[in-house]
Amino acid sequence: MRKKLRKGLLVVLMVMVASTFMTWESFGASKMRVEWFNVGAGDSLFVKFPSGRTVLIDGGTVSKGSSVVAKLKKMHINTITFCISTHPDADHVGGLQTVFREMKVKHFYYPSDTKYSTKTARTVVSLAKKETGCTLHHPKRGDKLKGGDGAYLQFVQRSYDYSTDNEDSLASYISYGKLQILTCGDNEDGSEEAIAQHNVDILQLPHHGSKYATSYAFIKRFDPEKVVVSTDGHKYHHPNVEVFKRCQKYDSKIQVWRTDKMGDIVVTATKTKWKFAKAGVAVSKYCKAKGLTKCAICY
Repeated sequence: MRKKLRKGLLVVLMVMVASTFMTWESFGASKMRVEWFNVGAGDSLFVKFPSGRTVLIDGGTVSKGSSVVAKLKKMHINTITFCISTHPDADHVGGLQTVFREMKVKHFYYPSDTKYSTKTARTVVSLAKKETGCTLHHPKRGDKLKGGDGAYLQFVQRSYDYSTDNEDSLASYISYGKLQILTCGDNEDGSEEAIAQHNVDILQLPHHGSKYATSYAFIKRFDPEKVVVSTDGHKYHHPNVEVFKRCQKYDSKIQVWRTDKMGDIVVTATKTKWKFAKAGVAVSKYCKAKGLTKCAICY
């Protein structure tokens, strides 16, 4: 009787373990990962789609390129399916030199309306052209990169030429299930209507949180739950405290996440739910001194 009971319990246990394993496997197979790399004053965003296809948007400065590659290889990423350069500023494009030199890149996207005339930018384009099997693209507004299981990245930058490289930055709307993200490079203020027609869950503040890149109207237009800032917290006084006040004025529950305070910021998602890998903390004395009462910008 005891032997039969033990066998029965063993069978039940094996079924439970197998069921749990299958559940985690299916979750992992359909999971998307989004990661803002901490590259100081620059910008670098990585996406791994449910299909396994990968996206790298910008690579920080030249000096941060090796750090970006190290982070990717730590995740066993050796190939970038879609590499996107939002615009030719050195703090965005520079690190892509190392990416092209040390990794396989299948597709390279960069704007047609801007001149990649600096040595740093020219080098990246040259490396892309020399990369075996790499196709170069000038994406148009509305173009999509498919990521499997309904996930995609859509280019949503303004469709007409502007006078500055910042305003011609490529903008990307990333969607999977209940998660929508907007990242705009260094786009300037007044672009909210032209960039996208979607509300988002996560908004990456344009131009590292510059005072002139994120208006109240911009925040209201996209109605974000979370806001991400890629910054070192010092250069050019980015992010500007006025931007956080605008966020609070619109919705005091908006949470702001900064790479200079948090390090790499990770979001994972299935088709039915998404979550930040790191949680917020209480408001610091600095925030209170600046008149911010319910934000999470200091850690």
